[in-house]
Amino acid sequence: MKRRRLAASLAVFSLYVSCTSIPNVALAASALGDLSGLKAIVTDVQAIAATGDLAKASQRITDFETAWDNDEPALKPMDKKAWHHVDDAADAALKALRAKKPDGSEVTSTLMALAAAIDNP
Repeated sequence: MKRRRLAASLAVFSLYVSCTSIPNVALAASALGDLSGLKAIVTDVQAIAATGDLAKASQRITDFETAWDNDEPALKPMDKKAWHHVDDAADAALKALRAKKPDGSEVTSTLMALAAAIDNP
């Protein structure tokens, strides 16, 4: 009998967690819509930069810049504050990667900040 109550309690708790968590995630992601494609590019740039090939990472970040600029007319009106938050982080990452002598630690930190901004605009 105790096992059934425990199982039932766990089932109710799991249902509660899933029902209360999903709307929060959906609300957080809705500020600028689906940014997963942009996040994938940043993740790729991070992986390239981690190998030390900052020139190649700089080339790849151009794909992010192009996509971000192309999406601006749709994204910016959704939430200007969120858009500027991501845009500022993107500008910092672009500047770090395109420096005459890019600093690996600065590139890493700005890419991490950009990824975080995309995750939480």
